[in-house]
Amino acid sequence: MMTETLKSAPGPVRGRLVSVGRPGWAAGATGAVLAAAIGLLLCGGLTVVVWLSGDGGTAGGALRGGAIGWLAAHGTGAAVGSTMINAVPLGLFALVVALLHGAVSRLAAAYGVSSSVREAVVAGLACGSAYAVVLALVAWWSALAAVQVEPARAAFAGFLLGALCWIFIDPVTSLDEQPVPGQPSDADVGIAVRIDARPHPRELRDDPRLVGAKGHVATR
Repeated sequence: MMTETLKSAPGPVRGRLVSVGRPGWAAGATGAVLAAAIGLLLCGGLTVVVWLSGDGGTAGGALRGGAIGWLAAHGTGAAVGSTMINAVPLGLFALVVALLHGAVSRLAAAYGVSSSVREAVVAGLACGSAYAVVLALVAWWSALAAVQVEPARAAFAGFLLGALCWIFIDPVTSLDEQPVPGQPSDADVGIAVRIDARPHPRELRDDPRLVGAKGHVATR
């Protein structure tokens, strides 16, 4: 019966629907690491292909060269000897932004991140922080004798891009407003309350005010 369903429902269902979404910081951090991994694989794979078709150098040097190019796409710049080059490859920059935005937006939708301002701020900070750590580690690892990227600049660029990327994520409907499968909705709860408020036929039969002379329920 509806009354039994209402009584057996968990406490939070009576006041509000239960939220089953994952925290926003998890979506932001995971999306940042995933986008960085894909970007590094693409750039590193491209430089390895170029290295295989040429002469000289090592595979490690080719991978580090691809990582430096990937870092430069974030606006980190690269120090070549005593000269600082701040040019940004626009093609790689577009690739980096597309990967980061795609990974974060898909994970935000999959995790059911709330569209509240607090959740967006937490997720943006987590995305920027994780992306900054990854860029700083890559800058430290990819340093070559002739070309290198400062880890501090890489971390700043990563945090800025990762945090700003979250602003352009489409808000996801909060799961606090969505019904949980297998549990009654607000409408069902209201119907159950109204049904429960109606007198039971047994109560009508035992009510002396409604019983006729022959012991039957009086009809109107």
